[in-house]
Amino acid sequence: MSDRTKQILLIIAFILITILIAVAIYYVFFRPVFFPPAPAPVTPTPTPTLPPISLINITPPPAIINALPGLTNEIPSVPAAGITPGPEISYVATGGLTAFQTLEANQTQNLNLATNGQNINYYDTVSGSFYTITPDGQKQLLSDISFRNVSDVTWSPNSQKVVLEYPDGSNTIFNFATKKNITLPSQWADFSFSNDSQQIVFKDLRVDPDN
Repeated sequence: MSDRTKQILLIIAFILITILIAVAIYYVFFRPVFFPPAPAPVTPTPTPTLPPISLINITPPPAIINALPGLTNEIPSVPAAGITPGPEISYVATGGLTAFQTLEANQTQNLNLATNGQNINYYDTVSGSFYTITPDGQKQLLSDISFRNVSDVTWSPNSQKVVLEYPDGSNTIFNFATKKNITLPSQWADFSFSNDSQQIVFKDLRVDPDN
């Protein structure tokens, strides 16, 4: 065999070995990337079917009924579908929901119990008038004089006089019996009447050490 033939055979053997090594590297490292294995089939788990439960057939054993006071084997009554019984409403305050009747639709303030212990005296902010109203909703004017934009009202114990305070700081005292209106100093505030309704108590807001 000549040297040239040996060289040719060595070259062919080298090429074959190189091809085999390349094929081995491809199968080991690259083939899973290009041809990922098919996922294994997933067999669904069957869902167990439970028999329907009937409340009518559920009866506590006699031993449980005897051990728990008040427990019976009777099925409680269920309201009709879509109807929910509401709470009981009473016109007497007993701790639950209490119904009430609206006696005056206008906005009122400074309510005062009348001397008869039944009527309510109040100032109507819409009309600027003073009214007394009975428990059945009958109202009556205390005076035909209107007082607009009153911010606060102080009633005397006998409900015959009121001290009226206005947003601009002016104050007046009005007597429903005599219909007289007396202007009070604007620096007076926090009014209150004596028990006999003949005198008033107030705070003098003047900056004076003698006060």
